[in-house]
Amino acid sequence: MEKVDALWRWLDGRKTIIASILLIAAAFLEQVVQGQWGVQSQLLARVTSTLDWFGMVIGGIGITHKGMKLAEAKAAPQDAGNGQGS
Repeated sequence: MEKVDALWRWLDGRKTIIASILLIAAAFLEQVVQGQWGVQSQLLARVTSTLDWFGMVIGGIGITHKGMKLAEAKAAPQDAGNGQGS
């Protein structure tokens, strides 16, 4: 469980970037390599599809996690620790 926690902490703040890289790589393979250069390969199509899938999943997880962190921040007391006392 420690390794999962360490992995999650490492991924914190990186999930959206990783997803973007995967989706850009998939778009490059599909639009440039297959479309412009005319390279046709069943393996290339599967790699493109896999990169798309992982990019969408990781991106969705990243956006959901950001939303959860935002909701937690809004739920926290607004005046806690601001140094203003009565």
